[in-house]
Amino acid sequence: EAFLKQEIGTDRSVEELEQLAASQIISDMKEMKAALPASGIVSDVVLQESSPESILLELKQKMEPSFPDIPDVSFTVKQVPTSTQEYLSPAFYLIPPIDDSTQNTIYINPRHEMEGLNLFTTLAHEGYPGHLYQQSAFSATDPDPLRQAMNFLGYVEGWATYAENMSYTWTGLDDNLARCLQLNQDITLALYGRIDLGIHYEGWTTDDVTEFLSDYGLDDDETVHSVFRAIVSDPASYLPYCIGYMEFKELRDDTEETMGDDFNLKEFHQCILNIGPCSFDVLEKYIQKDYIRA
Repeated sequence: EAFLKQEIGTDRSVEELEQLAASQIISDMKEMKAALPASGIVSDVVLQESSPESILLELKQKMEPSFPDIPDVSFTVKQVPTSTQEYLSPAFYLIPPIDDSTQNTIYINPRHEMEGLNLFTTLAHEGYPGHLYQQSAFSATDPDPLRQAMNFLGYVEGWATYAENMSYTWTGLDDNLARCLQLNQDITLALYGRIDLGIHYEGWTTDDVTEFLSDYGLDDDETVHSVFRAIVSDPASYLPYCIGYMEFKELRDDTEETMGDDFNLKEFHQCILNIGPCSFDVLEKYIQKDYIRA
């Protein structure tokens, strides 16, 4: 981000900036990979076999220093029925009824055989401090029922992706590896979001996607076609995750820069949760009013 701020305003085109930013992230990842220890990278906490329920409780405990407490709610983890496993996501959170927000359900799709690190970060996205936590925190503010019916997918999925990204630091992994995985998520989201825009707004073909991904070292035909098919089949599905996450990250960085030593991460998260799902221009306005000026 610092690199882009330095380059924006120069004579470089958008395409050049895209490639420069990706190259910078890849360069950072290579440096971090070189700094990793030869052994002992992954802790037993990440690799041990563990139930989704116990991982969710672990996430709830590890998030405490950075996120405010919310009223206790119950949750149930279920498996996606066999008849729909082929068509449903690896995992998803089922929003509770508006008149009973204490009952929460997370579905796991066994077809995707998630375990270890993948299961840990996925449950951070769907559970704590992702969807389940955000929805429960918002319901605890007793919002107008109309707000519960409104849909701000960028806020909701952006928050869950932001939470997922933070969870890498709670895995017990080496700090450099955790940061490398966070950067990998960043660039993957950015690439998919750009391809989504390319296909559905600019009319990109498979050849265009192949050319675009080859610039970043991704030239396996099966991978390219798999990405193309996934994005064609579900237009604009990646943008709420990608843009929403970037909005939250930028909002945090800007607020932290503005407040300096007065910035408190837990209070910042509390303010976001109290405001609840909304457009990002509204969210930024209320952060300025309720937190920065507080």
